Formats: sequence, C-alpha cells, structure tokens
Amino acid sequence: MRREEVFLTVTKHASVVRMKTGAKRDGTLVARLAELYYDTGAFAENGPNVVHKATLTSAGPYRTPHIQADGYCILTNKPSAGAFRGYGVPQVALAYETHMDMLAERLGIDSVELRIKNLLREGDRHPTGITMHSVGYEELLRKLGGEIHLEARRKGRGKKRRGKGIACMIKASNTETQSEAKVQANRDGTFTVFSATVEMGQGAETVMAQIAAEELGVPLKGVAFIPQRPDTDLTPFDAMTTASRSTFCMGNAVRRAAKNLKEKFLEFAADLMEISSQDLRVENGRVFAAGAAARGFTYKELAARHFSHNQNELIGSGFYGDEEDAKTVLPFWLVGGCAVEVEVDTETGAVKLLKLVGGADAGKAINPRLCEGQVRGDATIGIGQALLEELKFIDGQPVNASFLHYPLPSFQDVPDDFPVLLVEQPHKDGPFGAKGLAESALPAVPAAIANAIYDAVGVRIQELPITPERVLRALTEK
Repeated sequence: MRREEVFLTVTKHASVVRMKTGAKRDGTLVARLAELYYDTGAFAENGPNVVHKATLTSAGPYRTPHIQADGYCILTNKPSAGAFRGYGVPQVALAYETHMDMLAERLGIDSVELRIKNLLREGDRHPTGITMHSVGYEELLRKLGGEIHLEARRKGRGKKRRGKGIACMIKASNTETQSEAKVQANRDGTFTVFSATVEMGQGAETVMAQIAAEELGVPLKGVAFIPQRPDTDLTPFDAMTTASRSTFCMGNAVRRAAKNLKEKFLEFAADLMEISSQDLRVENGRVFAAGAAARGFTYKELAARHFSHNQNELIGSGFYGDEEDAKTVLPFWLVGGCAVEVEVDTETGAVKLLKLVGGADAGKAINPRLCEGQVRGDATIGIGQALLEELKFIDGQPVNASFLHYPLPSFQDVPDDFPVLLVEQPHKDGPFGAKGLAESALPAVPAAIANAIYDAVGVRIQELPITPERVLRALTEK
C-alpha cells in the first residue's frame, strides 16, 4: 500500500480523557464523571459515531449508579480520523481500568476482587438503560488472574523488574443493522450459501457454513459458498462486515435461511410419505419418520425427486434485523479482558512483554480455533497501540508517515507465551448462542500493560504509546 493510503486517509482518534471516580470505603462504585475529547481531524467522517460509542461505555463494565459522561468530537487541521478496531473504546478503557487499579490500591482491596464486586451481571441495567445479557465477566476475570498468577507478585530490586496487570472492557455492537442470506439445495444433495459477508481472513465463511450445516443436520463438507461473493447480482443484502457483527447478525440470517429450506424439505417429504411434517426428524442428512428411522429419504434423494418434476430452485431465505429483532435495541455486548506480565528495564525504559493472555466471552464458540485467532490478532493490535504506534505532527503535517518511522508490532514484540481464554455465556438471540468477539481483547491491552508497568516500577503512564522515553521520564520524575 502507498504512503497516502495508510497515513493520510482515515486514522485512529487521538484523544484526551479526563475522569473522576467515586467509591465507598468497601469498594462499591457510586459515581463517575468523564470527559472525552477525540481529535477527528479536518473532516468528521465517522468521528461522531466513534465518540458516541466511546462515551456510552465510559462507565466500563461496572455498576455505576451516578454517571455523567460528555464526549466531544473535535475538528482539527490533521488527517481525518474514523472507525478502527475497538471503535474508540481503547482510549477510554485505559482511563477507567487505570482508575480501578488506583482505587484498589487506595482502599487496600485486591484489584480483581474490586472489579468483581462492581461488575455488571446478567439482568443488570447498563447506565444507558439496556438490560445486560450474556456477560461472563466474573469467570473471565478469575481465569485471567489465575493464568498469570496475579496474586504472586514479585517485586524486583535490580535493573530489570517484573510486574503483572489485568484489565477488562465492554463495547457495544452495532444497532439497527440488517443481514439477509439464502441457502440453496443442489441436485447432488449438497448446499450452497449465498451471503454478502466479506471473507478477509477472519473465518466468516467457515462459521456461516458450520451454522448452515448444523441447522440442516448435514456434515460441514456438504456446505459451500458460491464462488462469486459478494456479488450484488447474486448475494442478498448485508449492512456491513464490521463491528464484530457477522457471526451474530449474518449468522442468524444464515441459520434462518437453512431452517426455511429444511422446512421445505420436510413438507416435500411429508407429501411423499403421506404423514405430517411434525412427525418427521432430520439427522445426518436424512429425513425420516419419528420412531421409524428406516422410513425416509436423504436430502440427495429428495432433491433428485424435486428436480425430476420441478425446475424451480430449492432455496431457503433468512433475514435478520426486522421489527422483532429491533426490539432488543442492542444485539449484544462484546465482553473481554487481558492479563499481562512485563519486564521493565529501569536503565533504558524498555518494556518487554513476557506473557499476554487475551480473553473473551464468545457466547458459544462455534469454531474455537477461529475464535482464538481473532482474540490473538485483536490483542496484537493492542500491543501496537500500547507500546509502538504514534502518528506525529508538526503544523498539521505528519512527520513519520512511513513504516520505517511508524513501527507496527512484529514477532519480536509478541510474547512467546500468548494463550487465549474463552468463556461461554450463551446469548439467547445468537445463532446457537454465539455472538461476536473480534474486538474483545484490544481495548483492555493498553490498560493491562500500563497497570503491569506500575506494578513493576511504581509509575503510572497515562499517555500512549508507552515508549522507553516516557517510562524513563516517569522514573526520573518519581
């Protein structure tokens, strides 16, 4: 990609977050005041939406009875800022998760226990008024803390000192989005999915095929995508492939399409067998009478009979985003966290990641390996934001707009010990309980690293990226 495409188009939002948090002596949160200032550049682009999402999550994943949060999208003479993974949440998460550690230290309470005491739980109301559902925070936090043995802190005295940190996050998914899908039966008994969700390496096509196969009751190898996708002449409408929404929104559409097609097969088989479709079952690609498994047809046999007498396509349609779906206001919350162990060189200020554990509530992990890959990739972007990436300006012009001067995380920056934890709190409206998780680790990574650095050397770094120069400056001023 050219320099102009990467650095002079849409960038991430530089921001300033001011926050005050009030709590009782027992650690119960009572109030929060937050002011968010996001630099959106010369043109608004998607900036107002980014600031809106960040502001509504400024309470974090915690019960906070009194909150005032004001977000400002500010026009400047810099390149436009817009949507990026995390959608403005990493900036505010650094503030509220630093506050949680500061509060725990002030009150003499374990940082994990303080978080758990205040967590939003099933049925609680978020400050926006939305009822919480599928929020497995406590299980996730306890597992994250256990993975790095957070309770076993070792204070070093030499040149290199180690510290541990933890953080969690919350992010809203997109509202009022629509997805439509079709599933077609082929003459050979296989099935084809028509979906406009864009496969860009995240594994969306694999997950959609798994959802269709599970609903139809056939092996995964019997389901494929059309070769031309997405193609507006062939594939139905999808709002976007962003915001970690595909598994939930398009997944629901695919499942409904597969269910619609299955019902057509059941009706066809019921006519052939002269029984009610209610008395039929589907298993391993075969439709049979309940209590009489030998009496039935395979999908392939039914398709052959259909196409021998009828040239019409055998296809099912599914839609997500109708008025009934819209009653939920917000499809789902992204629930995640991160725990790290770092080593800080007190002579150079260099920060080395020894271990990073990314975690997420998947609802239901339809494909655990792909889920782990999403969380690991998400956390790697968080490493870049925490330790490396900074676009610098003089008089509104970028002065480090090249990959030579704007470093991205490489294999040298990613720890060898890099596990992923998945918890499953099924979502009642998700396909088989699943929901999105592709932005569940990133917002927590900078905060966890900042908390670990404080644990190691006793200085709070409140500006990203946490460069060696900033660490040394903080140590000097300590």
